[in-house]
Amino acid sequence: VTLLVVTTACYGTPRGHKSDGDGGDGGEAATNADGGDGGEVASDDSAAMCASDFKLCQGQCIPAAACCGPCSCDGLPRTCGPNRDEDCCATVLVTGGTFNRDNNPAYPATVSDFHLDRFEVTVGRFNRFVAAGQGLQSTAPQVGSGKNVDDLNDPGWDGAWTAYLATTSQAFATNVQCINATYLSGDDHLPMNCITWYEAYAFCIWDGGRLPTEAEWTYAAAGGGSADGQRVYPWSVPPSSTTLDDSYSVNSMRLADVGSRSPKGDGKWTQADLVGNVGEWIADYVVAYPVPCYDCTNRVVGERRVARGGDWTLPALENDASRAQIVPDTREGSYGVRCARR
Repeated sequence: VTLLVVTTACYGTPRGHKSDGDGGDGGEAATNADGGDGGEVASDDSAAMCASDFKLCQGQCIPAAACCGPCSCDGLPRTCGPNRDEDCCATVLVTGGTFNRDNNPAYPATVSDFHLDRFEVTVGRFNRFVAAGQGLQSTAPQVGSGKNVDDLNDPGWDGAWTAYLATTSQAFATNVQCINATYLSGDDHLPMNCITWYEAYAFCIWDGGRLPTEAEWTYAAAGGGSADGQRVYPWSVPPSSTTLDDSYSVNSMRLADVGSRSPKGDGKWTQADLVGNVGEWIADYVVAYPVPCYDCTNRVVGERRVARGGDWTLPALENDASRAQIVPDTREGSYGVRCARR
């Protein structure tokens, strides 16, 4: 395996987030790390050039070694979505509220506002992670990083998890080549698979985010708990609609580029592929739902972690926002990740 070497240190300086659900990256102009104004200002559509040691980031010239936003998209072109013209790291505000987990009134949950990435993590983004020498025991997340700030009981990254990471980038690149692996597919727009829960969490931390909680993920998939009702599927309009076929989700055939069913298969807040393509690792352990739940995460230690959203191997009628129970060091071609952010 040939590895691209990335020499810049990038630790997820968050870009501004879109709150209007259009999938763009929006946000404020970035500044120099020293608090300066970053030099000349130019629009993304202009032909203005930055000095050799600066780069254009959201309309402003910033130091070349600084991050424009999530590390995995820093400098990458907009090539995601159905027309391959969207920011692969686009993240969208999910407005908080109260809903019933599994549409069961016995399991109500309340979540605060949070951001959830529009797309599943792509091969192209994960390549940046491996190339930067991340995801290793020597570059493991700092203990306590990746916390959900709305969950006071969230301890963040546990130092004991570092032992589950690879020792070298070469070993890491080899490890993620399980059956049906996308890593060497040649298509940077496929969802990254064959990653463990530990690697998924480490990636999201490096990328300036974290793993979504089960309450957050299912809230987004259900379209919240507004007066119009919870959705059967993420795209269900009206919420009671049970329409489901391959034009809405990727199932029973093969993996597809992220966002390829968008906008038809999008959830209320425009997240694509919440059902189908790859299942997505979740922060929670698999035990009974915590009740009551206010920005809760199930941290009662168990053997398995949650993965949500079904995957491409399942028939359409079975490929709903299912709750898979997976041993966290498992590697399968049917599981990947989507990051949450504050």
